[in-house]
Amino acid sequence: DPKTQGILREDMKSQDPSRLELSTRLLGSMGLAALPVLVEIIKKEDDLKLRQIAAHLVGNLGPAATKILRRELILEGFAEERVRILDVIDNITQDLKTELAYALDDESPEVRRAAFRLAERLNNEDITSLLLDYASQEDQTMSVFAIKSLGKLKSGGVVDALASLMGSTQDTERLIACCRVLGQIADPAGIEPLAKIMTPGGFLSFRKKKSTRVRATAAFALAQIDHPKVAEILARYVEDRDPRIRQIAQDRVNPENSSSSR
Repeated sequence: DPKTQGILREDMKSQDPSRLELSTRLLGSMGLAALPVLVEIIKKEDDLKLRQIAAHLVGNLGPAATKILRRELILEGFAEERVRILDVIDNITQDLKTELAYALDDESPEVRRAAFRLAERLNNEDITSLLLDYASQEDQTMSVFAIKSLGKLKSGGVVDALASLMGSTQDTERLIACCRVLGQIADPAGIEPLAKIMTPGGFLSFRKKKSTRVRATAAFALAQIDHPKVAEILARYVEDRDPRIRQIAQDRVNPENSSSSR
């Protein structure tokens, strides 16, 4: 009954805690009959807490209810409603690789951003593998977003994949994103690819105006790695023409002199 559904939704939205509690209990006791109300709340309400409560109740209804919400995530026609589902669906299930792949390739930038946030919350091997696939795509925007998300996962297992990507691309934004991620992860395995980036020439044979940004980012990222080899590498750049690289190198090689000069 649409009228009953409307009343229950209004009770759930109420600022009165007793009304919210009673409506939550009622919906929780109705079984699958409550599903249409709960799905509408998830898709249409801006209040994140309210959507999380509804998602929890959907999860209690079992696999059949979860399957319906997963289907809505892909088939729902309005982008804002797909975003709202993405915000809470991991409260119900973590098995979302297929749905996430669709959301990451969505035509809506808002949906794609929500999908990347979901990927970062899930943070498991399947999601890492999926993001690595997107990091290698021809679409620069998608690739850079995927690389940034990998940095937030801070998984040491992605270092080799990023090093391979850095060796196969001359795209400035991808290289900068990779350098930043290696700096965030700060794994010693990232030392060699960052050192190669810093080497004048090398596989940075494109325009100097672009390569200076990449080299400077690589220098800062390299300095974040706590390993004796880092100081050895940066010592080669204490007289570098780029003032950013020169300062990073001097700070790492002679930290006492750098601090006293300030």
